[in-house]
Formats: sequence, C-alpha cells, structure tokens
Amino acid sequence: MNPFLIFVFALLFVAPLGGLQAQVPQLINYQGRVGVDGVNFEGSGQFKFAFVNAAGTTTYWSNDNSSTAGSEPATAVGIPVSKGLYSILLGDATQMHMTIVPATLFVHGDVHLRVWFSDGVKGFQQLTPDRRIAAVGYALMADSVSDGAITTAKLADGAVTSEKLAAGVVQTSNLATGAVGNTQLANSALTINAGTGLGGGGLVSLGGSVTLSNSGVLSLTSGGGITVDAATGVVTLGSSATSANTASAIVARDVSGNFTAGTITAALNGNATTATDATNFTGMLAGDVTGTQTATAIAATTVTGKALTGFTSTAGTVAATDTILSALNKLDGNVSLKAPLASPTFTGSVTMPVGTATAAPIQLSEYPRRCGLGLDAMR
Repeated sequence: MNPFLIFVFALLFVAPLGGLQAQVPQLINYQGRVGVDGVNFEGSGQFKFAFVNAAGTTTYWSNDNSSTAGSEPATAVGIPVSKGLYSILLGDATQMHMTIVPATLFVHGDVHLRVWFSDGVKGFQQLTPDRRIAAVGYALMADSVSDGAITTAKLADGAVTSEKLAAGVVQTSNLATGAVGNTQLANSALTINAGTGLGGGGLVSLGGSVTLSNSGVLSLTSGGGITVDAATGVVTLGSSATSANTASAIVARDVSGNFTAGTITAALNGNATTATDATNFTGMLAGDVTGTQTATAIAATTVTGKALTGFTSTAGTVAATDTILSALNKLDGNVSLKAPLASPTFTGSVTMPVGTATAAPIQLSEYPRRCGLGLDAMR
C-alpha cells in the first residue's frame, strides 16, 4: 500500500549577520513536516529537491544537478526527522549530494520547489503540490543585478566618477563634437610627433603652429615613373618601359612575353640562336668552322669525315647543279654499267671500233660488220 504522506511546507530566508553591508548568502532554509500512514515519521529520511517552472517541465536547479525537465534527481540527501519535522539549508554545498543555489535562478518569475521523500522502505514518492517560491527566495538577487536592469534613470548625477571607468573605455566615437576644449586639455596644448623622415614637433599651444623639417629625403623631383604624395610623402616607383618602338625608352616585353619594339641594336652576349643578322659580329668562331667572320676556315676533316648519309647509286650525267652527294651517286651508277676489262660479257649487238688489231687474241679487219651476236671479221 502506498504511504499516506502529510506535507507541511514552510520556507524561511536566513538573514545575514553583521549589518546591511554583508553579502547575501546563497542559502534557503526549508522546513517541513512529513508523516507515513497518518503517523509522524521518526528517523532518517531521504529527500530530493528541485526548483522547476510552474508547469514542472523545466528544471532550474536540483540538489545534485542531475534533474532535467522536472525529473527526479539521481541521488538523495539524508535528513534527520523528529516527530515528523525536518529542516535543511538548500544550497549548502558542505552537505553530501547538495549543490549551491545560484542567484541567477531567480531571474525566472515562476520558480517552484518540488520534493521527493522515501522512508527507506517504500521507495521515493513525489510530494504534491509543488510550492511556489515567494519574495524570500528572490532576496538572493540583491547581491547580483540582472543584465540590463540598471538604466540611465537609475544613475544619480555624478554617480559615475573617473575612478569607476576602466582604462581605454572612452573612445573617440563616445565624444560629442566640440566636447573637448582648451579647459579639458592639459596645459591647453597638443603634442605633435614628427613622422618618418621628418624632424621637429613637440608641445604646441592651441592656436599655435609648428614647422616640421625634412630630415630624411632632402629633395625629390617627380617624373620618369616616380610619383610623390604631397600629403604623406609616400614615393611610388612606376615603370616607363614600353613594348612600342619608342626612342630613348626602356624596352618591355608585351602581354605575350615577346619583344615587339622592332630591331634591338646592341652587342650580343651568350646564346643568340634566334638572331637573324650578325653583320657587326667580330668574335672568334669555334668548332668545325674557325676564324673571324671575314676569314673563316673549314677544317678538312669536317668535309672528308662526313658520312655519305642517303647515298644511292644512280646512273646519270653529272651537272653543275648537282651536290657532291648526288654527283657521287651518278658516278657510281655509271661505273656499274661498264663491262669489266678482264672477262667482259656482251649481249645484243656490239659495234667494234675502226682499225686493225695484230695482237692476240683477236684481229679485226678495217670495217667490221655487224652479224647477229658475233663478229665475222675475226680471224
């Protein structure tokens, strides 16, 4: 059978000792009475506490900080009960399973206390109804002002002194135009510091003037791609180079990285493989061709040592337009058409020269006649 619980609720605020200037303690004295089956409980009771909203669906605080959405905390606080009466300081962190009650809890206007009790036999049961916290709990807020609570109307004239202002909090944007005058400036003067390249400055009275001397760059004439800012003295180096063929101008590559300024006349050093004219070249040649431009010499081995690449034996008449290789081709081809002197072989009709032969192996008559494949003049 479920126990019959009698719940008598009281909340008392523990006032600070030592006068009004003492800090408000973050403790709430809670007293109550509990009975089981109509009889005042006697002994050690187990209690769990949580501050929730009016609907009981949001937990603001619990004795062990484990409650969420109005749920029962995980651990309990042991409290001695005498004749049904018990008392505890909520937020007393010196007690086991009890956490501090933050003052910010009472920024909520609907704080209610929810309690669970167990006699150690029948398990925990939630005591109903939840009890709303009245003004006594909100006294904790006296030691912590909520954000935005202090407005201009709550500040007395002269309440904020220079000692209460942190260093650097007043910025230029916080000053009204004309707010700073002679009387607000020490010695009614300004300190002017000379910048880079300038000398002079110092303490200058209001309304006075100071001349800053040029101790860096003595003089600078603008032009030729150099610009000077008259106010700041900043020097900018430009470029007057151009890819156009302009006299006395620095030559620059065009957007494609090429020179389009026409002919560049100058001494060539290094690699000049793309040069199209070397009329004024006076250096020495090296390698297969030696000497100067006007007295070049080709080494004999340069010609005789070259291989006949592409050689083809082809008969023909050598002409003045032939190259050495093509002439050798024809000469070799012509030689291959001649019969050998030792054992010539003839085919077709053979015309013998005019005259006589007296030596072996043949003797010719004066006018040999052609007769088939042989010679009838032979004797």
